[in-house]
Amino acid sequence: MSNQKYRWQNKNPEWSDERLITAYISTENASYVGELFCRYSDMIFGLCLKHLKNVQESEDASYELFELMISKLKTQQIMIFKPWLYRTSTNFCIDKLRKSKTNIIISLDDRFETARDSLDISADFSEREALLARIDHCLKQLNDDQKVCIDLFYFQEKSYQDIAQQLNISWSTTRSYIQNGKRNLKICMEKHGN
Repeated sequence: MSNQKYRWQNKNPEWSDERLITAYISTENASYVGELFCRYSDMIFGLCLKHLKNVQESEDASYELFELMISKLKTQQIMIFKPWLYRTSTNFCIDKLRKSKTNIIISLDDRFETARDSLDISADFSEREALLARIDHCLKQLNDDQKVCIDLFYFQEKSYQDIAQQLNISWSTTRSYIQNGKRNLKICMEKHGN
């Protein structure tokens, strides 16, 4: 991944991570965070790609993590930077995936408004985990054509036309797979509900 977007340079390659953090906190000069970002951009991008499975989304997430570093380094006491960054990056990507999975619930119909609400930040963590497990279980029950189309439409936000071209199928077949997949997912979610 290129650091062109921010054009940071490693002006202090001999400095430790901790020294760069201290310099940033005392001066609020983001170029010190930029140096940290340059050091670990490959690791951050690799982690994002591992979780998000999409190059463009992973690049976007990497830059979002850079912005997050700028704010979090001011407020959190970090003993050893690299493990903290690894954990923060992993949690950030998992959170992005969880949020994308809630989009499909919202799109199914109003009955799932309650399911979406239970995924709010204030909701109990175990309830959110149970709901996400239910979504994963129901997605796995779909046939391969429906699963692929649902994934492309809801999670990768592709249009019907894009999906039809990518899978070399007609627009109406794409529509059928998505609608049937959505219906089957809804039935499964209701069957395995509370």
